[in-house]
Amino acid sequence: MRRCRPSFPLRDRKQRHNAGNLAFDAVVAYPFHPLVGQTVLVVGEQEHNGVRHFLIRQPHDGTLHVPDWMVTPQAGSHAIVATPRIPLNALLELRAILDHLVVSSEAVITPTVGQPVSRRCAVSKISAEHLCRDAIVYIRQSTSYQVANNLESQRRQYALADRARQLGWSDVQIVDDDLGRSGAGTARPGFEKLLAAICEGRVGAVVSLEASRLARNGRDWHTLLEFCGLVGTLIVDEDGIYDPRSINDRLLLGMKGTMSEMELSIFRQRSLEALKQKARRGELLLMVAVGYVKAEDGRIEKDPDRRVQDSIALVFRKFAELQSIRQVLLWFREEQVVVPAVVQGHGKQTTEWKAPVYYTLHHVLTNPVYAGAYVFGRRGTRVVIEGGRKRIVRDSIRRNWKDWEVLIRDHHEAYISWDEFERNQRLIADNANGKSYLGRGAIRRGEALLPGLFR
Repeated sequence: MRRCRPSFPLRDRKQRHNAGNLAFDAVVAYPFHPLVGQTVLVVGEQEHNGVRHFLIRQPHDGTLHVPDWMVTPQAGSHAIVATPRIPLNALLELRAILDHLVVSSEAVITPTVGQPVSRRCAVSKISAEHLCRDAIVYIRQSTSYQVANNLESQRRQYALADRARQLGWSDVQIVDDDLGRSGAGTARPGFEKLLAAICEGRVGAVVSLEASRLARNGRDWHTLLEFCGLVGTLIVDEDGIYDPRSINDRLLLGMKGTMSEMELSIFRQRSLEALKQKARRGELLLMVAVGYVKAEDGRIEKDPDRRVQDSIALVFRKFAELQSIRQVLLWFREEQVVVPAVVQGHGKQTTEWKAPVYYTLHHVLTNPVYAGAYVFGRRGTRVVIEGGRKRIVRDSIRRNWKDWEVLIRDHHEAYISWDEFERNQRLIADNANGKSYLGRGAIRRGEALLPGLFR
């Protein structure tokens, strides 16, 4: 080790004034120093163990202590005169590892405009206590279509496991049970598993692509933040590392969750309004009823298959004759007459011939599409609470056509007239036993010859 220190002549320094203190530039000449060959700003000096050290200004407002002899020209020819305690190659490998960790920490930091960000500000939030626990990577996609087609999003989310390892975690687990499940409040077994592991104190960090992957509703999001804050679990996404116990981080995470929830509401509102606008023009055709096909110009036309047309017309003729859906079903069964049914598969709609059931005949006789009308909004939806979570339930079909959102008559070629359709609906309603106070009810066996016809 060097025992004597060469003098550092003042005339070789390039002096300049800095905030009232005498400062000068110097070049680090010592070949084994990380800043070798770089011009540094010396802002002060200190005595340490009998050796004078210069205070070097760092780019991020920090200072570095460097022995003054390392910035002299003679330090460039300094030779090692004793066997080092640590091989030089080992020190170089250690420096490469530390540089890699610093670069990894910088990748998850988004600096504020005009403000310098310390390289170690993100790493400082990760303590040894966090690293001794597991890091859980939470992966979610909202629909099965996204799972099958949005493969790049899957790859990005699974790659977060490497990010967790770069940050120092050795035990990284992946929770992907919620692939194909919405985060808007529905039951999610993967999210429940994540919360259980956090409450047990086994999780040091929750890693996700963004806040919307973890939750799209305030209840789940703030429950996660509360549990993470209680047990000291970090939340990591592409933008940074957050500690829910910190007031500033908690505020930022709360805003992220609110924006994620609002974003979903805006998307849903835009989509619903676009559907309604298209339905008002009679152009929203999610599914074409049996007996009709969708033309190339977007209109619906009668199925060109004459057998299909005759079968649909036969259902209406037999109902006009027998005046009961059940009697029509019995006649079709006795005569072994099959009816067409629509089968969806691989993006195509095909027709299969099957023995009729009650629901099939009821659907044909109560669907206004066969009267040449386009209808939208026959069913409403309502939200109920089941098991502490919301559930959207579809209401029964509204029988009164005045309650439908969209009704366009003479929209396409019909099998029956609108007047006949209304007569059929009144007859079906009268046949329902016990559904109304003055309802006639269906004809049954009994002693009376004309039940329900005389009052």
